[in-house]
Amino acid sequence: MFSECANPVCRAQFDYHEGAFFRFHSSVQSDGRPANTHSVRHLWLCGRCSKVYYLEHAQDRGIVLRSSAHAFDHASQSMFICVA
Repeated sequence: MFSECANPVCRAQFDYHEGAFFRFHSSVQSDGRPANTHSVRHLWLCGRCSKVYYLEHAQDRGIVLRSSAHAFDHASQSMFICVA
């Protein structure tokens, strides 16, 4: 589970009344074995961050934070969040 915003610059405390939830399936475990089919990672962006960012799984990088203004521009700047 999570207790704060997934944006490492923000880190607002979790408030279930606002923001956006994201769910990503894990593809591999930390030891390199395929993940269990029930391996899911949940992340949350606070209300302020969810208005300007979204989370996306990038095959070669893991979960990244992207600007909503560049939603269709995959060359836009992004920030690594975590390995999916």
